[in-house]
Amino acid sequence: MKSDSEEIKLDDDSLAFLIAEVAAMVESQQSLSRAMIHLDDPLLGRLGRAVRSIRSELDQGKSISEAFGVLSGRHDLAVKAALAMMVQMRSSVPLYALVDLILKTAIKNRSKIVGGLRHK
Repeated sequence: MKSDSEEIKLDDDSLAFLIAEVAAMVESQQSLSRAMIHLDDPLLGRLGRAVRSIRSELDQGKSISEAFGVLSGRHDLAVKAALAMMVQMRSSVPLYALVDLILKTAIKNRSKIVGGLRHK
C-alpha cells in the first residue's frame, strides 16, 4: 500500500545507495530518521526528496516498510520484503542482498542497452 505522500521513483543506482545507507545505519543502531538527515539535501535531487519523504513518514510513527512506501518502481516488492526480513531478523543482511540484486539488475540492463547499440 502506498503512502499518502508523493510517490518518488529512484533509478537503480540511487535506490541501491539508499538501501546500503539504511543497512549501515541499522548496523550502527542509529535512529533512521536522525541518521538520514545527512541525505536530506536538495542538492541530491530526487534522492534527497525521497529521503525527506521517508523521514517525514518515520517521524509520523510509520514503520520502515510503510515509510519506504513513498518510493515507486520495479523493485517495490523486493524492498518491502527485504525491510520486513530486516526487522524480523534484526539484521542488515537482507538489505545488502537487495543492494546486490538491484546492482546486478542495473548492470544486466546496461549490458543489454550497450549490446543493442552495437548491433545498430
